[in-house]
Amino acid sequence: MVEGVLTDEDVSELEQQLIVAMPSQGPIGNGALRNKLGWDEDRYWYIRNRLLQAGAVVTGRGRGGSVLRVVPLAPSDAERLESIVPRVAEKDLYDPIVTTIRTHWVPDHQIQDFVIDCTAQQGRRDTGGKWTRPDVTLASCNTYKFVPGKQVELNTFEVKTSDGLDVTAVYEALAHRRAAHYSYVLAYVPESERAVLKSLLDRLCGDADEHGVGFIVVAEVSDYETWDFEVEPSRNDPDPADLDNFIRTQTSDEFKDRILSWCRTL
Repeated sequence: MVEGVLTDEDVSELEQQLIVAMPSQGPIGNGALRNKLGWDEDRYWYIRNRLLQAGAVVTGRGRGGSVLRVVPLAPSDAERLESIVPRVAEKDLYDPIVTTIRTHWVPDHQIQDFVIDCTAQQGRRDTGGKWTRPDVTLASCNTYKFVPGKQVELNTFEVKTSDGLDVTAVYEALAHRRAAHYSYVLAYVPESERAVLKSLLDRLCGDADEHGVGFIVVAEVSDYETWDFEVEPSRNDPDPADLDNFIRTQTSDEFKDRILSWCRTL
């Protein structure tokens, strides 16, 4: 089976390949798309069905069936995206983002105690699939004068570079809401590219708002003054079992130990 031979990283790459191979507008037949990708039947249906279940694509009519993007790109957006030359890899953004969250996000949000993990970099460890794994995870613990006990909350961040932005970013963040109280898309868009991607960003912000996902556009990850909070997320109350499973399977030992220290004093 395909699932047994592909790593999470492989699956992530294949999902992006399928999305990119689809037309910016309108449907494409399953057979035509599979031939364009050069994939066998098992691989195509496995990846297509994952994206379908995540809401990144929908089915259409036609002989043999078809698929189309949930939010199609306008032709001008597609041309502009092709002209953007990536200057930084997504993985190179994680550490400075973690640092900025630690030094600026935390005090800005009046968080009293916290622990943060780069949950994207977990190698081949089985974490339940790419769509369940955020890039950065922050757990916070606050106390309030008129609310009993400690309030523990999980924030997740799905990081995207300007050349990797599409509707899947919102749906990945939406999938993280299964275990998180607040989920965000963090889009790295240098100021020089902001106008080029305006229509795309507007549509993605609309999707994020509709689904309760936060959307942050960042011109410089190390400069918190350039973090534009375009959409604030709605608070989610995850099932305790899902939250516990997420912490157990997705986070580092240091992260778990901090959570346990809070639990011992609740």
